[in-house]
Order: sequence, then structure tokens, then C-alpha cells
Amino acid sequence: MKIRLFVVLSIFSMFVFSCKTTEPNTDTITGMIYDNEGECVSGVKIFVEGKLIAQSDLYGHFYVPVNELSENHQVELSKEEYEAITMKIDPFSSVKMLYVVMRNYRQILNEIEQSISDGEFGKGLELCHKAKNIKNSVYIDYLESTILICSRNYYPAIDILEKISNGEKANKYCILLLADAYERTSQKEKAVVMLKAKSKEFFDDDISDRLAELCNMN
Repeated sequence: MKIRLFVVLSIFSMFVFSCKTTEPNTDTITGMIYDNEGECVSGVKIFVEGKLIAQSDLYGHFYVPVNELSENHQVELSKEEYEAITMKIDPFSSVKMLYVVMRNYRQILNEIEQSISDGEFGKGLELCHKAKNIKNSVYIDYLESTILICSRNYYPAIDILEKISNGEKANKYCILLLADAYERTSQKEKAVVMLKAKSKEFFDDDISDRLAELCNMN
């Protein structure tokens, strides 16, 4: 009888212990990071007030100890070639699972191009600024200039395009766009002078054709 009672108590003790170990850890907040195509994002560094406290694993998971947080702490998520995310995590919330979307540089470029097609120029400019925070490039400047011209903000676009056309990374698309901006601001002669100089530099048919078009206009 004593032996049977001992066995029953032992099994009961093991059951209680196993139940306790499978309970969720309320001292840790779990996060899952995806890009806007639903792919897991690994290698994201999680900072609290500038201190590295976690990093997302191969499946985009990360774990933040609640004792690292306070109500006023800013949590920053960063990874090269991705937009930076700043957020607040309430350590006293009953929600212990976070889902975070981080777009990479290419995805933001795609969204900018789509915003131009959809005529959502305000959204496009906002996305350009986000992209520049990740990595600046001539293509971003070109997209920003296109948006500005489409929204009739010609002079800011001219400022950007002049810097590109006078630099080492000048290309025919920026030159042709600059010519259009000059023409729309009644600066046709300036467009002609610029295109004549660039036609000698690039020997491009599109630049030559645009120059001929402007020269033949009344």
C-alpha cells in the first residue's frame, strides 16, 4: 500500500512539474520580424536605449527580457539595407507576442515606383526619404525628381537634377528629365545649352533627338 501511494505521489509530482515548465515565460517578450513579402528577417539587432539586448534568429524570432524595459524605453530595430524601426514595448502589457514588418531597400523602391504609377506623390516622397535613410543613390534622386515634376514642384526637382547631371554619376535619364523641367519653367534656352553640352559627352540618340526637338520648336 505504501509502495503504491509513493508511486502515485511521484507521478503526480512529475505531472505538476511538467505543467509548470510548459507555461509561457511571462518574463520575456517574444517578437517575430517579417518583410512586407512575408519572409522572415534574421540578423535584426534590437537595442534598448542604445544597448544591444537581442538579435533575431534564422526564423525572425527575438526575445526581450521584461526587466530590460520600462514604460518610457525606446526600442530600436536595425539591419543593414532595411528600414530602421523605433517603437515602444509596454512591459506591463498582457500581450507578450509582437509582430514587426521591416521593409528592405528593394521593397521600398518598388513601393516608390508603384506610388508614381498610382499618382500618390505625397506617399512617394515619404518613401523616398525612408529609402535615403537606408542608402542614398542616384536612382532615388531620380525617382524623387520625377515625383516632384509630376506634382509640379519643378524648382526643387531642378536643384536635384542639376547636381546629378554635373556629377560623376550623371546619366541620360536624369539629363532628359532636367531638360523637361527647364522647358516647363520657360527655360528652353537653358535646356538647349545643357543638351548640347551633354550630347558631346554621351553621344546618345535620345539626347540628340530631344535637342533637335527643342531647337525646332517655335
